[in-house]
Amino acid sequence: MSTVRKPPFWATTLTIAGVGVLCTLGTWQLHRLEWKENLLERINAYDSGELKQISTRDLTPENEFLKGQLKGRFIFEQEIALKPRTREGEPGVHVITPFLLDDGSTILINRGWAPLDYRLGGGSSVILRTRDVILRVPDEPNMFVPENIPAQNEWYALNIKEISEAKNLESPRPVIGNLLPAEEEANNDSYPDPKALKIHLNNNHLQYAMFWYTMALVMIAVFVLRFIKPLRKAD
Repeated sequence: MSTVRKPPFWATTLTIAGVGVLCTLGTWQLHRLEWKENLLERINAYDSGELKQISTRDLTPENEFLKGQLKGRFIFEQEIALKPRTREGEPGVHVITPFLLDDGSTILINRGWAPLDYRLGGGSSVILRTRDVILRVPDEPNMFVPENIPAQNEWYALNIKEISEAKNLESPRPVIGNLLPAEEEANNDSYPDPKALKIHLNNNHLQYAMFWYTMALVMIAVFVLRFIKPLRKAD
């Protein structure tokens, strides 16, 4: 003859809560998977299209990853070094140069990686240029990124508002442009090096989702084996 052991209240409560949390994490990863696949599809569409002139109306966060050409002038005397930025283990900086557009507004251009001893302000700001860029929204700094010190020209986070105010830039745009290597720059070793700005997006969300759902099933199985498995009464 067998009977069913009544599971303890707290064990039941904690198991239900744990399974709920694990399933929520799995579902969140599935939402992230859908978002990432749509993002990769949009990036691939931009990659396959011909580079066209980007208008000032296009310079919005909604057009992140748009690739195209910007026409204007670099303001080299106002460029900054964003640090620390490493490339293949070597410490360095990203060179951020304001770009003056035809309508008088400015956009910050990340021209790429350079070694720590790179000399800023080495170009001519009077030359009209057409440069190929990909639009990006700056990443939010995490808790480990030091605060910018504008008064000392020390920059660690790409804060458009803060940089624009410190450099007296007119009408800053809410996105930046990551410089794309020109054909003549693709195979040389000059600095700044825009090749270091290539986008790498991992898409492991399905594996993460399966992991959390599996953990939920494991928790249910442990609970059943521990508290609900029938016990045979002694005769």
